Amino acid sequence: MRRSDDLFHLIKSLTKSEKRYFKLFSQQQSGDDKNYMVLFDKIEEQHEYNEELILKQFADKQFAKQLHVVKNYLYNLILKSMRVYNAGKTVDIKIQDAIRDADFLFDKGLYNQANKLLVKADELAREHEEHTLNLEVIRRIREVIRELDHDEVPAKLRMDLLTREKELLVLIDNVNAYKTLSATILYSLQTHGVYRTKEDWVAIDEIFANPLLHDESRALTYLSKKYLFHIRGAYYSAKYDYQNAYEASKKLIETFESWIERNKEEVVDYIYALTNHLIDCFNCQRFDEFLAGVEKIKKIIAEHDTPSLNFELQVFKTTSNLELTYYMQTAQFDKGIALAVDVEATMKKYKDYLDSPNQIILAYNLALLYFYVGRYDQSLRWANVIINDTNELAREDVYCFARIMSLLLHFELGNVDLLEHILKSTLRYLSKRNRLYKVESLVMNYIKKFRVAKDDTQLKSNFKQMLEEALELEQDPYERSAYSYLDLISWLQHKIENKPMEEFIRSRITPVV
Repeated sequence: MRRSDDLFHLIKSLTKSEKRYFKLFSQQQSGDDKNYMVLFDKIEEQHEYNEELILKQFADKQFAKQLHVVKNYLYNLILKSMRVYNAGKTVDIKIQDAIRDADFLFDKGLYNQANKLLVKADELAREHEEHTLNLEVIRRIREVIRELDHDEVPAKLRMDLLTREKELLVLIDNVNAYKTLSATILYSLQTHGVYRTKEDWVAIDEIFANPLLHDESRALTYLSKKYLFHIRGAYYSAKYDYQNAYEASKKLIETFESWIERNKEEVVDYIYALTNHLIDCFNCQRFDEFLAGVEKIKKIIAEHDTPSLNFELQVFKTTSNLELTYYMQTAQFDKGIALAVDVEATMKKYKDYLDSPNQIILAYNLALLYFYVGRYDQSLRWANVIINDTNELAREDVYCFARIMSLLLHFELGNVDLLEHILKSTLRYLSKRNRLYKVESLVMNYIKKFRVAKDDTQLKSNFKQMLEEALELEQDPYERSAYSYLDLISWLQHKIENKPMEEFIRSRITPVV
């Protein structure tokens, strides 16, 4: 998140009901001097944080001289009020509240009362597989029973608690093992993108060979199973093994849906999992299941009680990319352009909150959509958003293809004088990152030829030669993945036959049923 002021972003993230609660909460605070509430209202009115304007508005107020103190107090008071507001809303908060209450009672010497709270918290933690919190609860129970009359605490209970601790540590280790595998594989796939050589896959394949990822009985907890199926789905999808990816994402959905109560608390993760499953449905040409899943997501969103900023952001990122990709791959470009207008407006609204990886994926999909329909100026604008982003390691694959697309766009826009400089820059960029694969080299070599073509006849001949080579590379299992980023073949057919690119894209896909 790009931050100009933490307090501003905190206030803007609050829902209407949260703001209402904070104002009621603030009224209960002691003292007549509530300058922080005046500051709250002024910041809430702003669309972008402007401290100079605030200082000007309160120039005659004493607190303006120590604005940083008032801001800090307001920030902490909002957090304090939200802790109260959210008390008991989720299982983990309920358990944490019970632990805090038990600690208070323990300090007061009210050991029996503390024990009753902890026993209830233990039951709740066990029921919902909150293993880490459960460990904290059990350790506190052991502390409490040391202070109770030994006649009230059977020796077996003490031994049972020690056994429970050991069991919980095993379960926590199990989750951490899957979490580590997930971090290792998924981080690599998400940052690097699709691997393009056999050598690239060696390290990932070695990690994926871990028995934990092939024997479901080794996943001992709900969370372990979620990691397992998520890893499998991402791995097989990157391998273009769509059927296995579909099976894995389906099992992940079934894992979510096997636990309805917990699922309600993990609605954002559930939507994210559904989105990945829908992509797998589409890749397997299960179009009826895909469309039913889209409606399922919309229903979940509509039924969600009080959407937070995080909820809105996650829904926007996942559903927008899903729908943009769907409209492009099914050649429904009118619908894609209509959606793009809304996506651009929402990206502007959330510009301070969108993380780089999701922002560049949205930007790439917009650039690609506009490229396919011949709106090259708009396409280049979004390609440049990616190229100019400083966090290029977020999605290295997307950055590289944004540069390749940029070459085609500058050629289409007639920016011949710029092409030589951009070619050198792109060659240097790709070579430095060891990403100068065959398709990328093909584009760059022919862009050089396009620049020096003597006439339209020679230019068309170049297009035809490039198309032959591109079709041959499409049969290469490692180069084929490049065409998922950019339909180079349809672009070349468009240049050769002088027909809209949409026609050729449509002819290369399976019709929607």
